[in-house]
Amino acid sequence: MSRDLFQGTVPYYARYRVPYPQPLLSQVCEQAQLTGTGRLLDLGCGTGELAIRLAPRFQEVIAVDPDAEMLATAKQKARDQQLPNIQWRHHSAEQVTAEPGSCEL
Repeated sequence: MSRDLFQGTVPYYARYRVPYPQPLLSQVCEQAQLTGTGRLLDLGCGTGELAIRLAPRFQEVIAVDPDAEMLATAKQKARDQQLPNIQWRHHSAEQVTAEPGSCEL
């Protein structure tokens, strides 16, 4: 798949993407017994919707996306919300080298 597949679509994606319902996120956090520590790995993070909303529940967030424009939008959103615990990585999910068990979610 081409890395340029979504080139130029970021404004539309950011504007029209349906957000995750809060009850769903609350249920995930409850089931995962999140304590505000640990690490979240968000593969294909896009504009950061999930990484940003869950960042306060983790010590560290690693957000990965192959699209530089998506990441730029995500980084700006995180800066606007003062979320310094998110690491943004520009590469494909296949290039992630997280050890098994090193991420809570």
